[in-house]
Amino acid sequence: HDGIDPKKYKEITDWVSGPSFVLEWTEEEITDRFEEVIQAYNADFIQIAAHQLENIPLLPKGLIVTLPVSDWRLYKPSLQSNKSKIAYLLLTNAVNDLIDSTLVGQIAKEFPVLLGFGIAEKNLDSIESLPVAGIALDGTTEFKPGLKDYSYLSAILERLEVM
Repeated sequence: HDGIDPKKYKEITDWVSGPSFVLEWTEEEITDRFEEVIQAYNADFIQIAAHQLENIPLLPKGLIVTLPVSDWRLYKPSLQSNKSKIAYLLLTNAVNDLIDSTLVGQIAKEFPVLLGFGIAEKNLDSIESLPVAGIALDGTTEFKPGLKDYSYLSAILERLEVM
């Protein structure tokens, strides 16, 4: 179990207003603990991998389903049959982070898409023209405990602010 304790999570989310909160299920399998954990955190969204979708019970919350873009055709039937559970598809893992705008457009006709790859300051103009609901930014790893380089995120956020 990685992550923050449910009590600490509640303390933080009680004084933060505005953003939605996502509980990312990182365990490989959906276990008996799944429903207990999502209730303990009471997040706005639950994020799971596409291969876990069939094992998810009916939830009152929306799912964010992480899908390697190259697996769209493989998981399309499962995604379509569970459409009512899915709030967003988070597309990841494109080869060389190249964005196939035609494929992203096809997927976006079926589901709200969050783009989770190919996001760099130099790509923002082409990303802006895609029919996506949003982008997913990841921070870098710490180079020392408590120290991170935020220049990557800062450059993108500054560009988005002026767009």
